[in-house]
Amino acid sequence: MKFLFSTLLASGLTQQACTVCSETMLERNKPRAITDPTHLLPNKGCWDSDDAANFETESCAQCYALFFNTRGKDNEQNDFYVLHAERGCVHDRVLVGKNVTSFPTASDCNPQPPAECSMTLNKDNFGNFGSLTALYVVGTAVDTLAMGQQKIAANKYDGMKNFNQAPLRCHQCDSLFSEANNACFQNPPAVSDCEDFNATSCYSETSLYTAYDSSTNSDRTFYYAKRGCSRKSSQLAGGTDIREETRDLPVVPMVKENETVQRRVKLEHCASDGCNKAKMDYISTNDDRKIGISAAILLLFLLN
Repeated sequence: MKFLFSTLLASGLTQQACTVCSETMLERNKPRAITDPTHLLPNKGCWDSDDAANFETESCAQCYALFFNTRGKDNEQNDFYVLHAERGCVHDRVLVGKNVTSFPTASDCNPQPPAECSMTLNKDNFGNFGSLTALYVVGTAVDTLAMGQQKIAANKYDGMKNFNQAPLRCHQCDSLFSEANNACFQNPPAVSDCEDFNATSCYSETSLYTAYDSSTNSDRTFYYAKRGCSRKSSQLAGGTDIREETRDLPVVPMVKENETVQRRVKLEHCASDGCNKAKMDYISTNDDRKIGISAAILLLFLLN
């Protein structure tokens, strides 16, 4: 995700020094399910008003602070929690196929109970998959810097009162390299939540290939698979985006010589939950390059 920061020269607004920082906290394997996000808020860094005052500043007309969270279960069904804080100048940003003016908003908003300042983050304004509810402040440097861990915990503002469900689920596994019993290739585990809130698509990398194994003095069939969450835009991925490339793949895993062969790998990006189940649908062999050369020679012969 790319951000284009620009100074907002709005009439009647005084330039000021806005704190600029961004921090994401990931917690895994907690012994019990946590329902209140404020129980995990770190009293440090970009989250904390005092610490945040020590970060670099940028001069502009409006400052902002933004806070949100997600929760989900990883591929081993363990709970994880993600909390994100960022501060800076109200700015324009460039998303895939869309320019966003004045993020998070050009209108000042400073939550004072019972008034709330919450917004929905989506592909049109933040670039994330699905939707996330966030707490924000837009206004003076003093107002935005005042919003920190202690104030959020005390007032439980909308946007940080409950956890957002992680919006994207993908098959996530890594087979490394093995033979026919390769579960990640043949039958990947159930979909699980993406820890990365910037993940906008799912991906799979697979290869079905043969190579000569000197330890057995014969050809063997190898299966390679890796599946997970990707930041490739869902708009670019479309319904499904498949391509192939040649890579060095090992003949026998973990051997001292690290012998490799060049074989084809199939790469797929797709833009819906659990869509990354693609497999290599043919066997890549050591004849690939010879076939290509033979075809070229034949074509030259026919043209003469």
